[in-house]
Amino acid sequence: MGWVNKGKRFERFFWISMIFPGFPDDFICLIAGLTKMTLKKFIVYFLLCKPVTLFIYTLFPLYGMHFIYDVFQSF
Repeated sequence: MGWVNKGKRFERFFWISMIFPGFPDDFICLIAGLTKMTLKKFIVYFLLCKPVTLFIYTLFPLYGMHFIYDVFQSF
C-alpha cells in the first residue's frame, strides 16, 4: 500500500489500466477503494476512460470478424 499511496503513480496506473482492454478492472477498482483517491476523482477517471475501452471492445470484434470473413472469402 505504500507504493500505491505514494505520489500520483497509482492514479496514472488507474486511468491507463481503465483505457486498455484486458486489465482486471474490478481488481484495480478494489485497490482504488483502498487508496487515498477521492470518490470524485474515481468517478471522473472512470467516466472518461471506460467509454474508450467499451468502444474498443465493440469495434474490434465487429471489424475483426469482417476482416477474417473477407480473408476466407478470398481463398
